[in-house]
Amino acid sequence: MDRNLVILIGRVATDLDYKQTQNSSVCNFNVVTNKKWRDKGGQEQEQAEFTSIVTWGKLADICKDILSKGKRVYVEGELRTDSWEQDGVKRYKTKIIANNVIMLDRKEQVDNSNLMENIKENFGAIDNIPF
Repeated sequence: MDRNLVILIGRVATDLDYKQTQNSSVCNFNVVTNKKWRDKGGQEQEQAEFTSIVTWGKLADICKDILSKGKRVYVEGELRTDSWEQDGVKRYKTKIIANNVIMLDRKEQVDNSNLMENIKENFGAIDNIPF
C-alpha cells in the first residue's frame, strides 16, 4: 500500500501565522532546509529550500505556543498541492499538512546565577529557608 508521508528537519524560517476559524485553529509557517555539496571545482555550494507547513487544531495551538522563527523542528505529514488560476495562468503551491511537529532545540535555560543571593535576601541565612 502506498502512503503519502513526508519527514522534514529544518528551522522555522518565518513568523508563525496563527488564526482561529469557526471550526478550528490553523497555524502556517515555513521551514528552511539547506543542502551542501562540493562542485566539480571543489568549491562548497549551498542551496536553501523553503517548505510551507500547515497545522490544524490542537497541533496548531501547540505550535503557536512553542515555536518561533529560528527554532529547529522535526515535521511529519503529507504533501498536498493546491492549484488555482490567476490572471489566466494556472498556479501551484505544494505544502506539508503536518500531523506531528517536534521542537528539536532545547528549551531556554533559566538563569540561576542570582538564585542564592535572592534566597539570602528573602530568607536570611540558609538555615532559615522554609523547605
